[in-house]
Parts: sequence; structure tokens; C-alpha cells
Amino acid sequence: MDSPFEIPQDFPVPPEPPAGLRVYQDERGEVLSHSRRNLASTAILTVWLVCWWVGIIGQFCVIYSHPTTVLHWFIFSLFCIPGLLVPFVLLGTLYGAQELCFRFDGEVTICRRYGVFQFSSKKFHPKDIQHLAVSQAPAYTKNGNRINHLTNTSTLDIELPDETLHVMFPNDPDQAIARYCGTRLRAIQKTF
Repeated sequence: MDSPFEIPQDFPVPPEPPAGLRVYQDERGEVLSHSRRNLASTAILTVWLVCWWVGIIGQFCVIYSHPTTVLHWFIFSLFCIPGLLVPFVLLGTLYGAQELCFRFDGEVTICRRYGVFQFSSKKFHPKDIQHLAVSQAPAYTKNGNRINHLTNTSTLDIELPDETLHVMFPNDPDQAIARYCGTRLRAIQKTF
């Protein structure tokens, strides 16, 4: 496997973000947003959800038309829980995104967005970054002991004093999105 591409200190920030990366401003600051849309998962989940709800409706008709016990209603309610939770997973596969937010107060936030829900995963200040590197994510063999091939997912490794963050960018075979985000971090780091 090739060694990771290290972001040099004087690497200039590209004037335009690469294809697949959306840049916008909101109340938090400037946001670099990379879509995590997965149409294959969306199709599979949609078919599963329709079949699941057909089963739930059929079971409800059986329970409602025949004498039942509390146990029947309890088991029925347990089967309703996945039918109520999977639509949120479906929203995540359609409208999910991974975001690097350069906040107005100088903090950088890495968060994942699933539809309208945002889950902040990590916050840090650029001055705390010790090392930045970009690499292509490897695919391992089934037993996980040997690299099979490189995938078209790139990673941005952000080394902080206590931990190293691995930000994954699917569908980025040329590492363009990861390099762009790395140069933005390096440029912001130099301003502190």
C-alpha cells in the first residue's frame, strides 16, 4: 500500500472545491458537506419497509378480529418498533452527509447529518492538529490479515494530542475531497 499523502505546511488552498463537495455558510460558520447518499441501500430498505408494514397491517387485522391476550399485543408492539425506526434510517441513506464545519469561533466540528438530524461527532481547534495525512482506504481480506485492494474511499487522518480522527470520504477515488478538506484545515491552522 502506498504511503499516505501528507499535507505540507505551505500547501495552497485550491480556489474551488472538488466535485462532490458542497460548500455553504449557515449560522455555525462555513460548512464543507459531502453527501453520503446510497441509492442501493435506499432501494433495499424501501422494499423491506413496505413488506414489513404489509405484515404489521395483516397481523393487526388478525389480532383485532380474534380474541387475544396481552402477550399478543406486546409481541405486536415489539414488531412495530423497527417499522417506526427504519424510515429515519431511510432518510439517512437519502439525505445523509458528512460535514466539516469551520465555526465562527475558530472551532472545527466534524458531524454526520441524517436527514434533518445532526450528530456532532468531534470538535477540535486547528491549533491542536499535530499532523494531517490523506490516504486511500484499503479493503481487507475476509479474515482481515491482508490488504486485498484499495477502495474508492479516501480518508483524512487528523492527529490531535489525545487521538487521531479518521474522516472517511466515499466515492473519492482521486482523494480530491480529502485533500481539499486537509488544505482547508492546514490554512486555518496557520491563522492561529
